Amino acid sequence: MDPTGLLDAVLAVAAYPGAAFLALAAVAHRWLGGQGLAPRSGRIPAAGLVPALSAVVATAMLPLPGSPALRLPPPNGAAGNAVAIIVLLAVAVDLGAGSRRAAMLTGAAAVPVLGLAASVETLSVLSISAAGAPGDLGARCLVAAILLLASTLTAGGRAASVVAASLALAGASLVIPAALPGAPAAASAAACLGAVALSGVLARLRDRWTVAALTAAGGVASLAGTALALLATHP
Repeated sequence: MDPTGLLDAVLAVAAYPGAAFLALAAVAHRWLGGQGLAPRSGRIPAAGLVPALSAVVATAMLPLPGSPALRLPPPNGAAGNAVAIIVLLAVAVDLGAGSRRAAMLTGAAAVPVLGLAASVETLSVLSISAAGAPGDLGARCLVAAILLLASTLTAGGRAASVVAASLALAGASLVIPAALPGAPAAASAAACLGAVALSGVLARLRDRWTVAALTAAGGVASLAGTALALLATHP
């Protein structure tokens, strides 16, 4: 194995945008959501480790500027697979979010992403997040909005906070890098943390949204995003 590739993989999973970065985002989400910096229980239950690990690996594959994962394998790199990220997030949400509403919205967000993959004819998340057609941009914004909303609806445990932060970061990765072209990696990372912070603030309002309203909003956004993705014209 290439030692540089191994180091890049370790950094992506353990530091940025993986475990360390996700932990910071999860703490910010809990604090701004009014849940305190940590729950009272001292240990994370063993069942909570699986969704947390799934969220960490999915986050490590996101196309965030400066991510070592984008250099794997060296020297040119190969971006993460959209289907792999969707599956990992689905596992994380199903086992750790503690919310059917969050699971429903996450599933709704996956459909336009697959539509984008079909539109640009690749499963590379880097290519999907960089597709420049107006329809693609609109679809990515709708997916980001759905994931941001889903991230506000998780339960209150530590595993749920990690899952919520991962969903918010996944949504941000579809919009922020393209919105800040050429910006330093630190600036994009800070902007993504800003999306997590917004999710935490909005989480305070989650009890005001009915299941019917969320179902309607998620369904409409998913259908609209899928249509925009499939109808987008590429040069």
